[in-house]
Amino acid sequence: MAIKRYGISLVSAQADAAIQALDRRGLCMRKFHADYIVGEEVDFAHLQAGDVIVCEGRSVVIERVGKPCYLGCELREDAIPCPLKDGCAFGEIVSEIQSEIVSDGI
Repeated sequence: MAIKRYGISLVSAQADAAIQALDRRGLCMRKFHADYIVGEEVDFAHLQAGDVIVCEGRSVVIERVGKPCYLGCELREDAIPCPLKDGCAFGEIVSEIQSEIVSDGI
């Protein structure tokens, strides 16, 4: 099975702060790099594939929200919640825009 490569990765400001506050790094935290840190204007708890958000003047179509946890992760083994599990998203830039509208067509 081929691995899907996403154009950009996003992390919520809350998840980024939680990562910085941890005294150790999980397996993915050593590898994950966010292209954008997204503020509270985007509610990751309600973000879904297909939603369109604006990041620094770019319209981004969300293709995946969150990420799975993997065997061998220190956080998983110690039952410590991973901020990336529900605090990241992946997508593709579809256009350069100047609007501040954050919408999925509603």
